[in-house]
Amino acid sequence: MASASESSRGSAALNACYEATLEKLDVPFKTQVVATQFGETHLLIAGYENQDPIILLHGAASNAAACWPLINVQAKTHHVVAIDIPRHLGKTTPFRLSTRKDDFALWLLDILDGCDIQRAHFIGFSFGAWVTLKLAAVANERIAKMVLICPVGVAPFRFGYLLRAPVFFLRALLDPSENSMDGLARLIAGPTAPEPVVREIANDGRVFIQNFHMPTTPLRLSRQALQRCQSPTLVLLGEHDSFCKPDVVRSRLNKNLADGHVEIIPDTGHALIYEQPVLVSARVQEFLDPGT
Repeated sequence: MASASESSRGSAALNACYEATLEKLDVPFKTQVVATQFGETHLLIAGYENQDPIILLHGAASNAAACWPLINVQAKTHHVVAIDIPRHLGKTTPFRLSTRKDDFALWLLDILDGCDIQRAHFIGFSFGAWVTLKLAAVANERIAKMVLICPVGVAPFRFGYLLRAPVFFLRALLDPSENSMDGLARLIAGPTAPEPVVREIANDGRVFIQNFHMPTTPLRLSRQALQRCQSPTLVLLGEHDSFCKPDVVRSRLNKNLADGHVEIIPDTGHALIYEQPVLVSARVQEFLDPGT
């Protein structure tokens, strides 16, 4: 069990990480805490309350503010609610949600009800895309449109990633030095990510590992679960995604999504929203608000 001083240092590091990411927001925002059956959840809210709501879900070892490339654009035309997923780098109470049950879906339903949102667009990045699909499989009627960016949990992980990841994670866990964290960050981001993006992932990863050790591994979604996702869906994949082969992801989603459009973005990797923020925001805007 962590000592009081260790917990204090962990909290300070988490807060510093969050505040540094908030500095990238160039739109007004506020925060809110919503009670759920699992625990209190921290939200970052921006945009216009009288406009269509967008729910944003970040990737693993990250937080709501890390969706800043999307928030800065979407908040100009929508009511944006970015959610801190528990046990990552946000300010949500660190409760556990089961990946085997419907916990993530039930948690999101509590948040929607707590915010008095009956139906919303959802944008999920990486692990956040998997969380979005979990909701769609349980309560698709609450989703107007979905945007899934580099989703995990749809296709098997690359064999090369599975071979290398345990070594890189263990090395970073035992010795979170600059070299070990940079290696892990490069493994995650992929070969096309610019150095500033890799360095930021490395810095955030160090804080995450020191507080929560290992990320939650999403279980691959079943064919039946994907087929329950009936909402219009845009899927954006990086050509050189380090986690999963984009062609395999595209094939599985094309076979099972009722109304999906899958696009592979050339010369990009898993850190797609940071490598090509303008392109991604444009695709999202065209999909959510065609003709504007």
